[in-house]
Amino acid sequence: MNFLELLIISGFLGSGKTTLMTTLARELVERYNRRVLLIVNDVGEIGIDGQLMRRLGADVYEIFGGCICCQLGNDLIKLLKEVTPQYNVDLILMEASGVAEPANIVETVKRYGPQGLKDRVLALVDATRWLEIRPILEPLLTAQVLAADLILVNKIDIVAGDRVKAVVCDIQGLKPSGKIVTLSASREEDVAKVAEMIQDGR
Repeated sequence: MNFLELLIISGFLGSGKTTLMTTLARELVERYNRRVLLIVNDVGEIGIDGQLMRRLGADVYEIFGGCICCQLGNDLIKLLKEVTPQYNVDLILMEASGVAEPANIVETVKRYGPQGLKDRVLALVDATRWLEIRPILEPLLTAQVLAADLILVNKIDIVAGDRVKAVVCDIQGLKPSGKIVTLSASREEDVAKVAEMIQDGR
């Protein structure tokens, strides 16, 4: 691919963003030969010390072949402009803050970010807590779902099937045209399906 993609992964605190990102990045690197940059809020959360292969530069690390990782500071645009020309990447996976509205990130990146950057938003929903926290955290969670090109209902391995159906139904009520996938981010086979969708542009 000769263009640069940005995949913004949103979701409230504890929804599983870091687990999804690292597994998804590995799938995309190893299965599809993508050159991936992870932008995370806290390098420590992904166990970078144990996976560290080589120091590439200021706060940029190679964590496995074809994938590098850096920590998001206060200026996303500066980071994108500095990192993307310096390192040979074609896909950026960015972990949004748990309280971020991804539409605002997209608008900022479109206006000030690198030219020709194709962006997509993925919203991660915690099936174990969604029905309880959505009424409390409106309009944040609704905004995350509405901005998403793909909605992932996570942790289906630890909740009953009826609850998963109720969560999916609730999300469909918010975004009837939304593309929803149920999964466990801790199961590689589930994440492999998401990687395939991203690779195919679905």
